[in-house]
Amino acid sequence: MATISLKAEEPSKAVPLLREALRLEAQVVRQALTRTRANVERLRDLLGVDLEAVRRGEVEHTEDREGLILELEGEMEFLALLEENQRQLETIEICS
Repeated sequence: MATISLKAEEPSKAVPLLREALRLEAQVVRQALTRTRANVERLRDLLGVDLEAVRRGEVEHTEDREGLILELEGEMEFLALLEENQRQLETIEICS
């Protein structure tokens, strides 16, 4: 694991702020993951599609379903981004 350094005028005050900021960010990401997973499941069920088929681009984009499919694809991309952010947040350790 790589180490990064930060400079602060008052490290004794900065470290707790950084810890709290990371804790809050992790909480926001967890909440967003919950909402986004629910959105993905709702759209999947509404459309009756397989998520892997959506990922592979195998779901037909008919005129009446186009908006919902695009929304599902966007939610799936956002979910992947949130999952990556969560993985990164879990690896951060503040050493002081």
